[in-house]
Order: sequence, then C-alpha cells, then structure tokens
Amino acid sequence: MEWEATMIDIRDSGKAADFENRQIFQINNVEIKDHKTLERIYVKAQFSRDPAKLPEGDVLWVKDYDESIIPEPMRIKILEKLPNPVEKYL
Repeated sequence: MEWEATMIDIRDSGKAADFENRQIFQINNVEIKDHKTLERIYVKAQFSRDPAKLPEGDVLWVKDYDESIIPEPMRIKILEKLPNPVEKYL
C-alpha cells in the first residue's frame, strides 16, 4: 500500500532531525492519506527515510512545504489506527 503525509506533520512532531538523519522515528498521532483513494486516516506509526531500516513498512510519499512530492519515498509502519479527532464535532 502507498500513503502520503506532509513534511509539516513531521516537522511539527519534533522529528525533523530524525527525518534528516534517516533514523526510525515514531509519531503518535499523524494524518496520512491513501495515495490512490485519497482517504485520510489518523495513525500511530513508525517512519524511516531508509527502506532498509523499516523493510516491513509501506511506501510513504511526503509532500514538501510547497506541496511537491519529495522524490525519494519513505517507509511507514502503521502501529495503530486512531479515531479521527474531527468526527467528535460533527
């Protein structure tokens, strides 16, 4: 499966240094989007820019600040699907 996330979510989680250093890092609540259906979900997940460090992960395309896709995909391993925080207001 392939997913999308934004660099803003990675930066705002305080994980930008891990991203730049190609380390495995975890974000406990991040929105990702199915690359084909565009369905958005919230997850707790592990990430890595180095596919060898997270070989069991799915492909994750990251949008940069200008909405362009970073050409090198990352890996994401979804640990838990979380409830959509907006749904409680609908």
